[in-house]
Amino acid sequence: MQAGKFKLAKFQYSRIVEYLQFSDTLEGEYSIERDRLLLAAHLNSALCHLKLGNDVTARESADRALELDGKNEKALFRRGMVRRWFLASLCCRDDVLQDCSSRTKFLALALGSCGLGLKKTWLWPRDA
Repeated sequence: MQAGKFKLAKFQYSRIVEYLQFSDTLEGEYSIERDRLLLAAHLNSALCHLKLGNDVTARESADRALELDGKNEKALFRRGMVRRWFLASLCCRDDVLQDCSSRTKFLALALGSCGLGLKKTWLWPRDA
């Protein structure tokens, strides 16, 4: 996908968050749907920021997603990827393992990439 499309997607996800974050008067199933949409918007925003090389903003989006669902594997993984790029250490392993009970292929790939000296482009090539 081209960088321009990620910028457009990032803008659209920020609009979703802007519209929904202050609609806390919703009740019942509407509140559940609002939280689900906010979680998806934060997760997708984090991915767009990772692709665009905006590591700090990607971490902030992942943190917001974790505020909604503290055990979300995608949010933990994306925050771990930011930390990995910043520190080039094993700290992403802590994020991925935190409260993750399932042993999916996704997690196996994540844990396999956390070691030192491995290419950081194992999943998402960065155009930096």
